[in-house]
Amino acid sequence: MENQTLLSACLALTAAAVALQAGILVALYLAVRKSSARMEARLQVIRADEFLNRTMDRVEEATEAVHKTVVSPVRQVSGLFRGLSVGVEALLGGRRRRRHERSVQQDEMFI
Repeated sequence: MENQTLLSACLALTAAAVALQAGILVALYLAVRKSSARMEARLQVIRADEFLNRTMDRVEEATEAVHKTVVSPVRQVSGLFRGLSVGVEALLGGRRRRRHERSVQQDEMFI
């Protein structure tokens, strides 16, 4: 009977150890699952950040391309027209401008 009691005690102790190990494994599983969910959320945030950075880079490249292909030529053409208009004004209306400049100089001397 003593062997029977000793065997039952060892069996009970083994069952308790197995139950404890199962509990620990379940807790580990839940912790890893929770950590995995957080890791997935972090990965999604990182992907979104990279996507946003790439998009901003492309927008900057497009802005530079528009500036080079549209704005710069428009400025050059505008400068050309300004030069032509000043030249035409100098040829046609130079006398008027000189008279106006003289009157401004006389007014400044009066003050």
